[in-house]
Amino acid sequence: MNYLESLEWLESLHPQGNFKKDSLRLDRIEQLLKLLGDPHEQFKSIHVAGTSGKGSTAYFTALILQEAGYKTGLFVSPHVQTVNEYISINRKFISNEEFAELATELNTIYEENTWNFGAPTRFETLTAMAFTYFSRQQVEFAVAEVGMGGEVDATNVLKPLVSIITNVSLDHQNSLGQTTLEIAKSKSGIIKHQTPVIVGSVEGEALEVMEKKAAAVDAPVVKVEKNKLIEMNIDSIKFRAEFGKKSIELETRSSGEFQLENSALAIKACELLSTRGYEIDEAAIVNGFRNVSIPCRFELVQAKPAIILDGAHNAAKAEALVKTFNILKAKPDLLIGILKTKDAESMIQHFAQIANSFTFIQPQLGKTYHSTEELRKITDALGIDSEVIGGSEEELFNFLKNYRGKILCITGSLYLCGMARNYWFPPDEE
Repeated sequence: MNYLESLEWLESLHPQGNFKKDSLRLDRIEQLLKLLGDPHEQFKSIHVAGTSGKGSTAYFTALILQEAGYKTGLFVSPHVQTVNEYISINRKFISNEEFAELATELNTIYEENTWNFGAPTRFETLTAMAFTYFSRQQVEFAVAEVGMGGEVDATNVLKPLVSIITNVSLDHQNSLGQTTLEIAKSKSGIIKHQTPVIVGSVEGEALEVMEKKAAAVDAPVVKVEKNKLIEMNIDSIKFRAEFGKKSIELETRSSGEFQLENSALAIKACELLSTRGYEIDEAAIVNGFRNVSIPCRFELVQAKPAIILDGAHNAAKAEALVKTFNILKAKPDLLIGILKTKDAESMIQHFAQIANSFTFIQPQLGKTYHSTEELRKITDALGIDSEVIGGSEEELFNFLKNYRGKILCITGSLYLCGMARNYWFPPDEE
């Protein structure tokens, strides 16, 4: 297969997100990885779960390790613009040619073998491709973000040096459970025997679930508080962090109040690694944050007028975005699209706290979004006026071209943010 054919093949596979809770299992990914020679056992890993912030935490951790001199793989999801973004080494995405070669190899394996629980899903396939690529490229570390949940997520075949659970809130209830307690049980599934688990803003019953699981497998629990804010601007954030016995002042272009916790989790993971003999110093921490830029996580893509992409796609992330704009004392115009599987009402209620105006879009991206009529009913009930634009790329680009306000934030969906990001950073077409 060539690259485009490999993308079509990948899209033909069963999407993991469509599985009911009881249908998710590790049997498929374990069988697949065994056929590939168990590549996930060939490198050291850090495993990151959580409802929100796990992607940023994974990015931060990988960049610090890279700055410390380690060849580092990064597996994150979902992609923003191209599927290659799932798999990178030292900030360089897998090439189209390498992607197609791996897809072709896996397609042959799928056709030549019998699968007791059905062929691997799209996400399981991408996970296997990433681990195989990392193994063959001889990475020293891989940082892997959980796709969904934890216990039966495809990435949970890893035996990491450190596990991280950022937080727990409602999302993916169809697959993970209807309560935060059920979701906490799923996420605690990444806690491994005698492997330290770093925990962020998890409290109450959810924390008790994790502590109980950790005690059962003799895993130390390290609770982390967020870093101390010094100054936040629309395009950067300064904060003070603890690394061992040192207090370090750091700055990163990945702004947002929520990064205070994500950065603390990443630094603590690297601190634990350093206590085990891995060479990670203050300079690696400083340079790691200085050089990081995370697409569509409070990403300033245009200065005048200011346009920000933030893929807040659940109520907790919407609340975090509101906190950031409150600190900045800014009232953005919001362009919003929300997937049908998400709680649009809760999200919009949060967004209403900081919105100067609402514009809704139902993006034409091959995914099921709430209609603009459904979203307008929510703002109508709140007594708030709203506008609507068409969902094609051309209509979105025209809106961006003609925007004349002060601050625009595009949010509600990472896929929408990726669609908008194409306006400034068109993906390579090979």
